[in-house]
Amino acid sequence: MTDKTIEQHARDTMNALIAGGYLPGSAIFLSEGCVRIDKEMLRALEEQLRDYYSTRLNEPEL
Repeated sequence: MTDKTIEQHARDTMNALIAGGYLPGSAIFLSEGCVRIDKEMLRALEEQLRDYYSTRLNEPEL
C-alpha cells in the first residue's frame, strides 16, 4: 500500500462504493430535487472501513 492514511483509504473506498452504486437503496433518497445520502449510514460505513484498514495496514506481509 502507498503512504495513504487510514482515513484516506476509508474515504477513497467509500467514494468508490458510492460512485459504483453499491450503497443500499434505502441509503439514497431524493429531497427537494436533490439526491441525498443517509449521513448516519455513511458514518457507520466509514467507521467499518477505518477498522478494516487499521487492521489490514498493521498486519505483516508474507
